[in-house]
Amino acid sequence: MRETGKRCGIKDSAALVLKRRIAADLIEFFGEDVIRRLLDGTRPGWESDLRMSRERHLCHVGSGQDAAMQTNG
Repeated sequence: MRETGKRCGIKDSAALVLKRRIAADLIEFFGEDVIRRLLDGTRPGWESDLRMSRERHLCHVGSGQDAAMQTNG
């Protein structure tokens, strides 16, 4: 953290205050539960739902294109 403070032109104490303020702002915005789950490495449930929906959509689009090619070919 000392190197980062030097690069930004602030002293150690100012960097620590900034770090704490950013942490507090993140907790306020996202909520303590979300931050804790992210720090524990737990992925949000919506992420897997989004991936499954995307894969399902791609399967339907792919099968629709194959059917269109067979009827036109």
